[in-house]
Amino acid sequence: MAVELSWQEKDRIILTTYSGHVTPDELTRTIETIIGHVDKAAARLDVIVDWRETTEYPLFADFMFPGLKLIRMPRMGWLVLVGESSTLKLWVDLFANISDFRYKIVSTPQDAVDFLHTVIS
Repeated sequence: MAVELSWQEKDRIILTTYSGHVTPDELTRTIETIIGHVDKAAARLDVIVDWRETTEYPLFADFMFPGLKLIRMPRMGWLVLVGESSTLKLWVDLFANISDFRYKIVSTPQDAVDFLHTVIS
């Protein structure tokens, strides 16, 4: 798997792009890195996750606890997921049933940025 983690907008929006086979360890390490950024953030931090090039996902149980920690953080803003799939929708629904958080699923990274600019402006 390849994962790219970068700033879409410095100290405001993180962009994470996954491709290929995503393992539980790779996903957990990425979530922990994002948790570190959110923990140090002076203001709310939004996260865009692009799943369009992913071929295989880990099981929900493999990343549930770090994922819950992230979405429950006080400075965690919107989680915007790029790429619609039944697996992705299942994950979001499971997290939404466990904890209340702000999320949206969009088709492209530009749609994600445009959406965030409407809710954070």
